[in-house]
Amino acid sequence: MLRLAALLAALPVMVSCSILAPSGDLEPSCSEGVCVIMGVPRPLDGRDIAIGDPQPNRSMTDAATLISVELIDAVGLELVEASTVSTHHQISGPVPPKPGDPGDDDSMANWAMRVPLAGSVVPPDDVLMVVLVLRPTLVGQCVYTTGYKLTYTQANRQHSSDSNVAVVVYPGDDGSVCGDVFTYLEEHPLG
Repeated sequence: MLRLAALLAALPVMVSCSILAPSGDLEPSCSEGVCVIMGVPRPLDGRDIAIGDPQPNRSMTDAATLISVELIDAVGLELVEASTVSTHHQISGPVPPKPGDPGDDDSMANWAMRVPLAGSVVPPDDVLMVVLVLRPTLVGQCVYTTGYKLTYTQANRQHSSDSNVAVVVYPGDDGSVCGDVFTYLEEHPLG
């Protein structure tokens, strides 16, 4: 009976510790309000589209280990790959890159340097580029995602952060055909 009383007495402390656990220190480049809406033309050759977003770790002492990422409120887009690269190696646009693409030498070299997101480590007070490879699933339509949720561990706790980096993929090379989608995203930011 004494053990049960001790356990019950400790329960509120254990619960409050998990509720009051500090949030992690990864800070997406856009976490409040409307930040960035990337408009990207759909590649005519059917390739997927990569976007890069810097992921800073604001902790001065604790590394963050990335676990997973998922799109938030995606319409007609699926996430087909998530990886990371150094911020010195930008990846964006149609992927995989091929000869003849703008900046093809750098693009192909940077593409080869990516590593899977799961298990990537963002050192303390450093930045890592999160690379999301997106595939449109609807033909001839404006497709989009309002952002992404990144899950990670830091200081032996699991955390997640939402990024307001919205992406609109438009058919053809005129983004104005997606004006209603851009307006919707501006008026309905995450957070």
